Amino acid sequence: MLEDKQKIMGIEGEYKEAPVIEATFNFEGIDYTSTFSVFNGSDAIRQVQEETGVQIHGILSTDFLVKNKWILDFDKLIITTD
Repeated sequence: MLEDKQKIMGIEGEYKEAPVIEATFNFEGIDYTSTFSVFNGSDAIRQVQEETGVQIHGILSTDFLVKNKWILDFDKLIITTD
């Protein structure tokens, strides 16, 4: 865990202080390392899963998407990476 904390807007629309970590994850054979804010969104994530059947494992920020040049196509439900 990094020493940093930042305020983020929670799913309920309230600002909350969240610890910042650095983590690496693999997507389609490529490792991505970035900083992430950690917060408990269990209730909202559970509700989305119950209503849609979609599993959510985390939420990536717009900043992450821009830095890594990811493009989300919501019509085709695909991610294009550089």
